[in-house]
Amino acid sequence: MGSDEVTRESVHLLGYIAGDRSVPAVAELLDDSDEHTRETARMTLERIPGDAAIDALLDAVENSDGDTRPRVLYSLSKKAAPRAIPMLESHATKGPAATRLAALEGLARIGVQSADALFRAALDNPGDMSREVLYRKYLLLADTLNESSSREAALPIFRQVLGHAPAGYLREHALLGLCPPGSVENVDTLLASLNDKSRRVHRLAVRRISMLEVAEVAPKIRSVYETASAEARPALLRALASTDPGGAPNELKQAAVSANPSLKITALDVTNKLDQPTLTKTYRNLATSGARAIQKVAIKGYLETAHGELSRGEKGKASAMFRDLSLIHISEPTRRTPISYAV
Repeated sequence: MGSDEVTRESVHLLGYIAGDRSVPAVAELLDDSDEHTRETARMTLERIPGDAAIDALLDAVENSDGDTRPRVLYSLSKKAAPRAIPMLESHATKGPAATRLAALEGLARIGVQSADALFRAALDNPGDMSREVLYRKYLLLADTLNESSSREAALPIFRQVLGHAPAGYLREHALLGLCPPGSVENVDTLLASLNDKSRRVHRLAVRRISMLEVAEVAPKIRSVYETASAEARPALLRALASTDPGGAPNELKQAAVSANPSLKITALDVTNKLDQPTLTKTYRNLATSGARAIQKVAIKGYLETAHGELSRGEKGKASAMFRDLSLIHISEPTRRTPISYAV
């Protein structure tokens, strides 16, 4: 092992045991002739706790060049130290794209509310910065604020990303932040997201709507139910039935005879009428090709119909259905069969 390797290994280990007294020696290595040693020193300062390491990184930001400054800023941001905020703010608006992005990420990690304006300015005029990357770091700011009891400051950021981010996964992330499970805080946003062009956003909106159980939202759900997409209507129907004080009997009655098979079996599930021998083929098809939430209803319907055949004395039909059930796989990560899922 060469001397450089020995130095790097020793400095790396220092990161787990060192304190303020070791910082000056490690900081000197930021100017080492070997680039790998310099990088190891930076990451070691990142791990060493205390003010001395923060001071060393602050000095390193000023003394570093355009290639290394983004990495030093990143290490500084990992410290989440309020003393680093002025330095990060100054570099968030000047220098190469990598430097500005690193500074913005640092402000996001610390959860600086005033960084909202810096992100908006950068998104308005990104220059050579990637808008997608900017939105990712903007979401990091929202998440940090949301997790630090500053939800009111996070909500406008989530809304901004949901309304303007170019990628579906970014808008999905924003919708997750805006609409926790079962919350009616932003039900209008959920309903509007049913029209998002991203299937990821659409599916999340459907899942969240299906969890609503508060009577006040029933009129809003009813207002979009008739014009919603075929994929969204089953979840809307289930939510309407659970939120409407009267149980939405008219909608359930119409859905039970609908030409939309997913909507039909949802209505039968809500009204506890899934035992339908005439729908055996429908259940079988939806169990293998329907959306995940519908697959589970189809499996349930197929299973209840099989039990119904057994109770009606049709042992041959029931036995064949149970055997068939064990061969069907639904699109779950574990690839469980419906029979094991039902058990």
